[in-house]
Amino acid sequence: MVERRSQTVLGMSRSMMKSMNVPGWLWGDALNTVVFILNRSPTRSVEEKTPYEVWYGSKPAVHFLRTFGCTAHVKVAGGHQLDDRSTPMAFIGYEPGTKAYRFYNPNTGRVCISRDVVFDERKPWRWGEPEDDASSAETEPFHVKYTMVTFR
Repeated sequence: MVERRSQTVLGMSRSMMKSMNVPGWLWGDALNTVVFILNRSPTRSVEEKTPYEVWYGSKPAVHFLRTFGCTAHVKVAGGHQLDDRSTPMAFIGYEPGTKAYRFYNPNTGRVCISRDVVFDERKPWRWGEPEDDASSAETEPFHVKYTMVTFR
């Protein structure tokens, strides 16, 4: 029975990672996310209940679940008024014991934990490419035309 559950966890994590092109070194976060989801999903071993419901005595909330590996815009605290108010990062799971999400910032190589975020679940993170809106292939370069103005 344990081997079957282990294969389920590995299969789900492999599927999540492959569908969003997540690199293999994030396998631990994928496994944690799969277990988090499975604990909130119905199972045959407990009739008409989820493992979460059996343990805590109430139905789990699932409205906050997001697509693993998607692009998310995490709010940046502080800064100047004209600075960007968010940083694009990759969603890598849920922070245990809180209502926060976990994100990986490839530009800094650090994991960030936040609740103040906007998800773009249809857009997978572009692994291997720097996330820079100015160098995006979708935006065309613009040219500035300077005009000489003289004051008398």
